[in-house]
Amino acid sequence: MLEWYVCLSVIGILLPLISLSQHVSSKSFLKIFLAYSFASFLSTILLGIELFLGGSSFKYVYFASQMFQTDLFFKVDMVSFLFLILNSLIFFSIYLFKLYSIENKLLHIYLMILFAINNLYFLSGDYITLFLFWEAMLVPTTLILWNFSSGNSKRNALEYIIYNFGLSVFMLLGILILIASKGTFANKSVLALATFLIFIGIMVKAPVFPFHGWLENTYYNLPTFITGIFSAVLSKYAIYAFVSLIKVMPYLYDLLVFVVLLSIAISAFIAISSDDFKKILVYMSMSHVNVMVLGLLMIFHKPRTELQVVIMGAVHGLVSYAIFLFAQNLQEQTNDLNIKNYGNLTICYPILTTILTTSLLIFAGFPITAYFFSEFYILSATFKYSFFFGIFLALGIALNLIYKARIFYYMVFKKYDVFASEKLQEIPINYFLTSLILFIGVFLLTLYYSDILYIAY
Repeated sequence: MLEWYVCLSVIGILLPLISLSQHVSSKSFLKIFLAYSFASFLSTILLGIELFLGGSSFKYVYFASQMFQTDLFFKVDMVSFLFLILNSLIFFSIYLFKLYSIENKLLHIYLMILFAINNLYFLSGDYITLFLFWEAMLVPTTLILWNFSSGNSKRNALEYIIYNFGLSVFMLLGILILIASKGTFANKSVLALATFLIFIGIMVKAPVFPFHGWLENTYYNLPTFITGIFSAVLSKYAIYAFVSLIKVMPYLYDLLVFVVLLSIAISAFIAISSDDFKKILVYMSMSHVNVMVLGLLMIFHKPRTELQVVIMGAVHGLVSYAIFLFAQNLQEQTNDLNIKNYGNLTICYPILTTILTTSLLIFAGFPITAYFFSEFYILSATFKYSFFFGIFLALGIALNLIYKARIFYYMVFKKYDVFASEKLQEIPINYFLTSLILFIGVFLLTLYYSDILYIAY
């Protein structure tokens, strides 16, 4: 099954190139993408069934490298599966419910290539394969920014590629050190240096302060349904890379923990200071992913933290896409993203209110959700390592609650002179159904939280 899945993903890279022909119209390609995303989603489910029945993991070796003296292979385990199902579900929903705001064929060609690369990345089993698709992802995303972002699109694309491609040299150096050390009794300090370099690359992708300079121009200026993909799926590249590559405590560990904690607070402060709904969501995503990165750093002090973080990442992806769809609905109906121009949503638009409230409650760590379980585990692991760092994280989480409360206060409670709310209508059925499916995904992850941990370990 894994071999078939890899072949299907490779087809997803080649098929768009064939579709560049003028004989394939935009509408025809959208139908092709719908069929392909359905096949991929169904294959992901079948892959998951095989994983649950067959064991904790299995792999497919596609090349034996003499140069690096290692096998290059794809593998699937619980970490891979959770991110694969997230990627497949979101892309399938986009084309099933026609959530895209642009029908340009070239854009959807880039998106299909990105979709396939995501699948291959989350299947990567060795250092070389992982880095190959880590870099390959930059091709379609940069082209999307260059051609379809608002504002100064060329500047947005160049800024994105300079950060993400230029600084990935640190990750490459770290990987080369790990490969050179394989099979030898490498000095522990050398391995710590390698993981430190890899972590710099992860900090760029997450992103973590001070490597977040590309974030706002990229996320904010993209069409919102694509921003949702970046937030929900592409930010998980950092999590998967950490779980796959970092096995030794990195050099300057305490400094890295402090920087991540600082980044959680800084992104929360930026979100608090803004009245622009989409900008708030951009920095909310950054802050939440930073909490996950911190949780991964705690694996050296509390075992099994990595899968708790992965489940949190899957929940984040589902809810993040739902709330970015909410923002896209506001843009389409009112062209106004200022939260102070809204109000009365509870009285006038109960479904809109339910979607927004559910998303905010999950992200706020409502106690009965998988997101809460993982966040609490990360908090307890941080306190176990350092009381000071635990207090710092608790303050960061509290800051995150402030901007969520601001959103709820301004957009839901009754106010006068709410210009934007007067232009609103109830959420369209396709947006509602997508949000419902995403929330069902959160429910299932919560319901089977302990089972997922049991199977993985």
